[in-house]
Amino acid sequence: MSNELTGKETCNCCGHIIAKPKTILSINNFRQYITEINNLDELDASKEYLTRFIRSRCSNNGIAKSFLENLERKIAEHEGKFFEINSIRLWILSFINNPIDCDPSNPSKEMYLYRHLQSNYLKLPQGINETFTEFYNKYVQTTEIPLGKNQVSRTLNALGLKSVMKKIKTPGNKPKCCMVLSATKDELIEILQKNGLL
Repeated sequence: MSNELTGKETCNCCGHIIAKPKTILSINNFRQYITEINNLDELDASKEYLTRFIRSRCSNNGIAKSFLENLERKIAEHEGKFFEINSIRLWILSFINNPIDCDPSNPSKEMYLYRHLQSNYLKLPQGINETFTEFYNKYVQTTEIPLGKNQVSRTLNALGLKSVMKKIKTPGNKPKCCMVLSATKDELIEILQKNGLL
């Protein structure tokens, strides 16, 4: 049953308003959104979305309220001054990189993927230069519950590491088009630092 005046759904038996299920917003969309904020005006206009995201991720509503208060204080401190927005972006990203109500020994699947990227490709002097399929197969071998291919692609895109279509030679010397992940070690370091992961 729907209440025509408020548009809220009510129980047929007792008339109480039925609560909507809690919406959990996407970490990948949030990460991309944050890394694209370039100035205080954009940050100020984003307060509602940022707070809604934090509220959707935390079981304690006080955390979202505290987040908003701290964000408003940081914006007020820097208003009218030239400053580097990067420090506030990293502070916001810390809420998903190191969640308050999360066990650090049991990271989210996205964080596990980022750790896999760090531990396996930052060691290499050339960084990463392999097909997406090769990368995915190596990742799958390191975890019992991997993300799906599409999820991995979206998670890497949110980080700033995009697959590009390239022609590569196959063992029979036939050129073949493949999606390739390519970034030098320095580019990987920059991507991970920008996302607060180093």
